[in-house]
Amino acid sequence: MTCSAATSTQLVGLWESRETSKGGLGHAMEFRADGSFVETFAILLNLFYRISGDHLALVETPAAADTVLDMTFRIDGSVLTETGADGSTLTKERFGKPPAVAPTVAGVWRYRHDTGALAYERYADDGTFQFRLPMRSVTGCFTLDGDRLRLAPQAASQTVMTISWRAGDLVLPGRGKDAVYRREPAGAWYDLEHLDVKLPR
Repeated sequence: MTCSAATSTQLVGLWESRETSKGGLGHAMEFRADGSFVETFAILLNLFYRISGDHLALVETPAAADTVLDMTFRIDGSVLTETGADGSTLTKERFGKPPAVAPTVAGVWRYRHDTGALAYERYADDGTFQFRLPMRSVTGCFTLDGDRLRLAPQAASQTVMTISWRAGDLVLPGRGKDAVYRREPAGAWYDLEHLDVKLPR
């Protein structure tokens, strides 16, 4: 796939839907400087984390007393091993560039999810935790002319739409309801395009 380089950087980056289903299903779009784009349906989960020694807890808010998940963890080089309260273990590998200070849980990790897809987790320095599970992706080329966005997916008909902006958010027209996307400050920290799914046996 060869696209014409984007003439504007206004859209370049990763955008994720602000609204998700009750189970966290949402939509993400990555616009690239080379004029290509990739969009995916994914589970988008945003929480916070706290660490005390080798204990890691996920919480809904920074001051929450109740935890969503508790575990102990160990880091060996680029491998993170988490042990749940029931004794079960989960091994994850570091994805992307490791932080300058090591060993630390900060950064991005990926692992084979129960669904068979690759899941990505990001532990930010500010205590935020992000979970992403890309499920189905489409790639193609895009052009932006003023407020007119043209999407030309591979092996599919092109779509032309009028975009707008709302307090820095990207707004795309939808059927009966607009879709609002927030720009991800960290950029494309997980792989939306190369989905590697191995169905559980």
